[in-house]
Amino acid sequence: MFYADSDKLNRLLAYLPELGAAAGELVSRWEPGDILLEAALERIVHVALETVTDIGGLLIDGFILRDPGSYSDMMDILLDEGAIGSPRHSYLTRLVETRKMLVQEYLAPDHQLLLDLARSLPEELAGFAGDVRQFAGRETGGAGL
Repeated sequence: MFYADSDKLNRLLAYLPELGAAAGELVSRWEPGDILLEAALERIVHVALETVTDIGGLLIDGFILRDPGSYSDMMDILLDEGAIGSPRHSYLTRLVETRKMLVQEYLAPDHQLLLDLARSLPEELAGFAGDVRQFAGRETGGAGL
């Protein structure tokens, strides 16, 4: 095992349920064209993808020692190394691929795509957190985070 910042990893994992809950609340209140809800949707999805990539980066730096060329590559590495399964990989890849739209093409975001992703965020983030804990447990010989 290599060094993984377990304190930061645990803080990020503890934040995932908050993001999931925020996404669920936003989806339940969704009104197309409501600029505040649209901005909140963009922010929730953006922070979720940044949190996922921060966690992925910690796992790769701490346990895997491969060099991803992009956020999609990061998700591929997590799949290849058994940190996440195929269905989760597909969702997380779609999630991280929205980063360019949210950061560079923010004048015309695809709110329907973001809303579709947000609908699954509570379940997907909870599953991702479980996957990460299982992976870390395997990598540390059962010591976990």
